[in-house]
Amino acid sequence: VLRHGTDITIVSYGPLIGNVLKAAEQLEELGISVQVVKLNTITPIDSSMVIETVRDTGRLIVVEACSAAGSVGQRLSAAIAASGIRCEIRLMGNIERFVPHGTMKQLEEMLGIDSDSIVRTVREVLSNG
Repeated sequence: VLRHGTDITIVSYGPLIGNVLKAAEQLEELGISVQVVKLNTITPIDSSMVIETVRDTGRLIVVEACSAAGSVGQRLSAAIAASGIRCEIRLMGNIERFVPHGTMKQLEEMLGIDSDSIVRTVREVLSNG
């Protein structure tokens, strides 16, 4: 856990964790408390740690840039469902199409995994209840 929070849990790994931390700072200024979990490995996934944080916040966003099939987000969703916890889960950056070339910034914006998109998604999830 890189940052403790009470309103929502965001999980990510690799270079995208920078976008998540930047979004968490922006959200803190809006009074939204974000728990940030960085996965150090994606296989195997430490789902027990994520389950514990989601048990506290009740909401999960997974930020990654990968194919939707078999993604970390899907595997974490399955683990949370198997644990019996009911929570809102949003997967960001799971794609099922060809992604053109571009800079990292352009691609992150296109896939909706830049810090501004993360902020918008958190606000959307929190407004749902």
